[in-house]
Amino acid sequence: MKKVTSFVSLIALVLAVLACDIAEENKGSIELEMSLEDQSEVQAEETAIVDSYFVKGTGENGETFSIRTAAGIVVIPDLASGTWHIVVTAVDVDGNIVGDGQGSAAVTPGVKTSLVIIIIFVRPTAVPTSPPTAEPTAQPTAAPVPTPQIVKDTGTVRLIYSTDSGYEEIIGESGVTYRPINLPDDFKIDGLRVAFTGYIRYIFAEDGILMIKTPLLEIISIRKIEPVPCYRLSVADVCLRDILPTYTGTDICIHIVPEPDLDCYPYGTPVRIKAPDLRNLIPSTPIGPVIYFSHWEDQNGAIISTSNPLELVMRKDMKIAAKYKLAW
Repeated sequence: MKKVTSFVSLIALVLAVLACDIAEENKGSIELEMSLEDQSEVQAEETAIVDSYFVKGTGENGETFSIRTAAGIVVIPDLASGTWHIVVTAVDVDGNIVGDGQGSAAVTPGVKTSLVIIIIFVRPTAVPTSPPTAEPTAQPTAAPVPTPQIVKDTGTVRLIYSTDSGYEEIIGESGVTYRPINLPDDFKIDGLRVAFTGYIRYIFAEDGILMIKTPLLEIISIRKIEPVPCYRLSVADVCLRDILPTYTGTDICIHIVPEPDLDCYPYGTPVRIKAPDLRNLIPSTPIGPVIYFSHWEDQNGAIISTSNPLELVMRKDMKIAAKYKLAW
């Protein structure tokens, strides 16, 4: 009987160890670096000495952690996978708040993710030298505005467009997706890889709940980090004898110019092409044909669209032609 009990206990122990191993495999970690604002840009009376940091994190499924550390770099282990929003408060030796910052990182099982949070120092509020002449009127207390975080990242621009509206995103290599609010027009190229610095902001409800997980990005600086693929567009001329082979008069050809007209189109460039109206090209007669636009074809004869003008986005080399039909 003792042998049976020992064997059952051994099995339970093995199962417990396996369960722990599986749980650990589903966890990741964040290597968090607190980077202090450049104090060379801060006035002398505003400088501060940081003694330690309070670090509080919230996962996308409601998990939380809270630690205090004096180290500028700390590894936070055993975090559930998903996006974590982290708030750091810096205090001096007396416990006074001297700065703060916040940021987000995507945690992947078995991977240590790096996150740098810029600590912005608190500027002291000026104290009036003389008392007010009248009793101040009580004002409602405004909700505190979180200090914008400065982020440096690289990523890929994605254009999320529909027929009525659209916006841009930058998929950061840190695992965070950003919603830029001031992306320059020449950077609105789907698939473009960029390096950028900017402020990120989160939208919170009054009760502190994060309303939108995708942070807004106000770009400070941005640059392209590799050449953008470039493609050629060829639009065939429209010639009357191609449309009406029996026509015996002088052939008339019309050159179609796309907008914009470029030798090479960077990846993701929007292009507009309008086929000419040929209804009055042939003098009307009681039995003469009328020429109507039909569709656009590619170099393989496949129909691209029946819309005129044609609007497309350059993602490959293209040869297209406008096709017409006759009505008698």
